[in-house]
Amino acid sequence: MSVEETGVWTETYPKEPCPFCGKTVAIRISEILIVDKKYWKVRIFDDSGCPLSAMFERGLRMGSAGEVCAVLKKDWHEIVETVSNMPVCPECGRSPVCRYSTNLDRWIILCEKGHLRTDEAFVLSAMRNWNKKVGQYVCDNQNQRLGQCLTSLWNQGYANDEELPEFMRQSWREKHANWERK
Repeated sequence: MSVEETGVWTETYPKEPCPFCGKTVAIRISEILIVDKKYWKVRIFDDSGCPLSAMFERGLRMGSAGEVCAVLKKDWHEIVETVSNMPVCPECGRSPVCRYSTNLDRWIILCEKGHLRTDEAFVLSAMRNWNKKVGQYVCDNQNQRLGQCLTSLWNQGYANDEELPEFMRQSWREKHANWERK
Protein backbone atom coordinates (compact mmCIF):
# COMPACT_ATOMS: atom_id res chain seq x y z
CA MET A 1 0.00 0.00 0.00
CA SER A 2 1.35 3.38 -1.00
CA VAL A 3 1.15 6.07 1.72
CA GLU A 4 2.63 9.47 0.99
CA GLU A 5 2.65 12.68 2.99
CA THR A 6 2.47 15.38 0.35
CA GLY A 7 3.73 18.27 2.49
CA VAL A 8 0.51 20.20 1.84
CA TRP A 9 -1.10 21.47 5.00
CA THR A 10 -3.61 24.03 6.16
CA GLU A 11 -3.93 25.67 9.55
CA THR A 12 -6.98 27.34 11.06
CA TYR A 13 -7.50 29.11 14.36
CA PRO A 14 -10.81 28.68 16.18
CA LYS A 15 -11.97 31.82 17.96
CA GLU A 16 -12.42 30.00 21.28
CA PRO A 17 -9.22 29.48 23.32
CA CYS A 18 -8.34 26.23 25.06
CA PRO A 19 -10.90 25.73 27.86
CA PHE A 20 -8.21 24.22 30.09
CA CYS A 21 -5.39 26.76 29.88
CA GLY A 22 -6.84 29.72 27.96
CA LYS A 23 -4.17 29.69 25.21
CA THR A 24 -4.83 30.23 21.50
CA VAL A 25 -5.56 27.01 19.65
CA ALA A 26 -4.43 25.98 16.17
CA ILE A 27 -5.85 23.17 14.07
CA ARG A 28 -3.51 21.85 11.40
CA ILE A 29 -4.51 19.36 8.74
CA SER A 30 -1.85 17.64 6.63
CA GLU A 31 -2.58 16.00 3.31
CA ILE A 32 -1.86 12.29 2.92
CA LEU A 33 -2.29 10.19 -0.21
CA ILE A 34 -3.18 6.55 0.26
CA VAL A 35 -3.44 4.61 -2.97
CA ASP A 36 -4.23 7.80 -4.88
CA LYS A 37 -6.98 8.93 -2.46
CA LYS A 38 -6.56 12.17 -0.54
CA TYR A 39 -7.05 12.22 3.24
CA TRP A 40 -6.28 14.75 5.96
CA LYS A 41 -4.41 13.99 9.18
CA VAL A 42 -5.51 16.26 12.06
CA ARG A 43 -3.41 17.87 14.76
CA ILE A 44 -4.75 20.41 17.25
CA PHE A 45 -2.45 22.19 19.65
CA ASP A 46 -1.80 25.22 21.82
CA ASP A 47 1.37 26.73 23.28
CA SER A 48 0.99 25.15 26.71
CA GLY A 49 1.03 21.52 25.56
CA CYS A 50 -2.52 20.50 26.48
CA PRO A 51 -3.26 17.11 24.81
CA LEU A 52 -5.88 18.57 22.51
CA SER A 53 -5.46 16.17 19.57
CA ALA A 54 -6.84 13.42 21.77
CA MET A 55 -10.11 15.37 22.00
CA PHE A 56 -10.95 14.56 18.40
CA GLU A 57 -11.83 11.13 17.15
CA ARG A 58 -8.82 9.46 15.66
CA GLY A 59 -8.53 8.70 12.01
CA LEU A 60 -8.08 10.44 8.75
CA ARG A 61 -10.62 12.89 7.35
CA MET A 62 -11.89 13.10 3.80
CA GLY A 63 -13.10 16.16 1.87
CA SER A 64 -11.64 19.46 0.81
CA ALA A 65 -9.38 21.36 3.19
CA GLY A 66 -12.11 23.94 3.74
CA GLU A 67 -14.75 21.33 4.54
CA VAL A 68 -12.48 19.48 6.96
CA CYS A 69 -11.46 22.72 8.72
CA ALA A 70 -15.09 23.84 9.02
CA VAL A 71 -16.10 20.53 10.63
CA LEU A 72 -13.13 20.64 13.01
CA LYS A 73 -13.94 24.22 14.06
CA LYS A 74 -17.55 23.21 14.72
CA ASP A 75 -16.34 20.21 16.76
CA TRP A 76 -13.96 22.47 18.70
CA HIS A 77 -16.81 24.89 19.47
CA GLU A 78 -18.88 22.00 20.85
CA ILE A 79 -15.96 20.85 23.02
CA VAL A 80 -15.46 24.35 24.45
CA GLU A 81 -19.20 24.78 25.11
CA THR A 82 -19.41 21.40 26.83
CA VAL A 83 -16.35 22.08 29.00
CA SER A 84 -17.65 25.55 29.91
CA ASN A 85 -21.05 24.20 30.96
CA MET A 86 -19.96 21.17 32.96
CA PRO A 87 -22.11 20.82 36.07
CA VAL A 88 -20.41 20.66 39.44
CA CYS A 89 -20.47 17.52 41.59
CA PRO A 90 -23.96 17.45 43.16
CA GLU A 91 -22.58 15.98 46.38
CA CYS A 92 -19.78 18.44 47.21
CA GLY A 93 -20.33 21.32 44.75
CA ARG A 94 -16.82 21.20 43.30
CA SER A 95 -16.01 21.48 39.62
CA PRO A 96 -15.01 18.17 38.05
CA VAL A 97 -11.46 17.48 36.99
CA CYS A 98 -11.00 16.55 33.33
CA ARG A 99 -7.77 14.92 32.25
CA TYR A 100 -6.37 12.56 29.69
CA SER A 101 -4.70 9.38 30.92
CA THR A 102 -2.01 8.23 28.51
CA ASN A 103 -1.74 4.93 30.42
CA LEU A 104 -5.42 4.15 29.89
CA ASP A 105 -5.72 6.05 26.59
CA ARG A 106 -8.93 7.54 27.95
CA TRP A 107 -10.36 10.82 29.13
CA ILE A 108 -11.29 10.80 32.81
CA ILE A 109 -13.73 13.19 34.45
CA LEU A 110 -14.08 12.92 38.19
CA CYS A 111 -14.92 14.59 41.45
CA GLU A 112 -11.72 14.99 43.47
CA LYS A 113 -13.60 13.74 46.54
CA GLY A 114 -14.54 10.53 44.70
CA HIS A 115 -18.30 11.02 44.49
CA LEU A 116 -18.66 10.57 40.72
CA ARG A 117 -16.35 9.43 37.93
CA THR A 118 -16.59 8.65 34.25
CA ASP A 119 -14.11 7.80 31.54
CA GLU A 120 -14.34 7.40 27.79
CA ALA A 121 -12.03 7.22 24.79
CA PHE A 122 -13.16 10.66 23.58
CA VAL A 123 -13.51 13.79 25.68
CA LEU A 124 -16.99 14.73 24.47
CA SER A 125 -18.30 11.27 25.30
CA ALA A 126 -16.75 11.48 28.77
CA MET A 127 -18.28 14.93 29.32
CA ARG A 128 -21.69 13.79 28.14
CA ASN A 129 -21.48 10.80 30.50
CA TRP A 130 -20.55 13.15 33.38
CA ASN A 131 -23.59 15.29 32.59
CA LYS A 132 -25.84 12.19 32.52
CA LYS A 133 -24.42 10.89 35.80
CA VAL A 134 -24.92 14.24 37.52
CA GLY A 135 -28.48 14.45 36.19
CA GLN A 136 -29.29 10.90 37.31
CA TYR A 137 -27.71 11.49 40.73
CA VAL A 138 -29.76 14.66 41.26
CA CYS A 139 -32.97 12.97 40.08
CA ASP A 140 -32.43 9.90 42.29
CA ASN A 141 -31.71 12.04 45.37
CA GLN A 142 -34.69 14.35 44.77
CA ASN A 143 -37.02 11.37 44.44
CA GLN A 144 -35.57 9.77 47.57
CA ARG A 145 -35.85 13.00 49.61
CA LEU A 146 -39.39 13.68 48.38
CA GLY A 147 -40.42 10.16 49.34
CA GLN A 148 -38.93 10.59 52.81
CA CYS A 149 -40.68 13.94 53.25
CA LEU A 150 -44.06 12.57 52.14
CA THR A 151 -43.72 9.52 54.38
CA SER A 152 -42.88 11.72 57.33
CA LEU A 153 -45.84 14.02 56.69
CA TRP A 154 -48.23 11.10 56.17
CA ASN A 155 -47.06 9.45 59.38
CA GLN A 156 -47.76 12.68 61.28
CA GLY A 157 -51.41 12.22 60.31
CA TYR A 158 -52.36 15.58 58.91
CA ALA A 159 -56.10 16.00 59.03
CA ASN A 160 -56.29 17.93 55.77
CA ASP A 161 -54.11 19.01 52.93
CA GLU A 162 -54.13 22.74 53.81
CA GLU A 163 -51.08 22.29 56.05
CA LEU A 164 -48.99 20.78 53.26
CA PRO A 165 -46.85 22.58 50.72
CA GLU A 166 -48.60 22.97 47.35
CA PHE A 167 -46.45 20.40 45.52
CA MET A 168 -47.42 17.70 48.07
CA ARG A 169 -51.17 18.27 48.17
CA GLN A 170 -52.03 16.03 45.20
CA SER A 171 -50.10 13.09 46.68
CA TRP A 172 -51.83 13.60 50.04
CA ARG A 173 -55.26 13.70 48.37
CA GLU A 174 -54.56 10.52 46.41
CA LYS A 175 -53.34 8.69 49.54
CA HIS A 176 -56.35 9.70 51.63
CA ALA A 177 -58.80 8.99 48.82
CA ASN A 178 -57.44 5.44 48.69
CA TRP A 179 -57.82 5.06 52.48
CA GLU A 180 -61.41 6.30 52.44
CA ARG A 181 -62.34 3.67 49.84
CA LYS A 182 -61.05 0.83 52.01
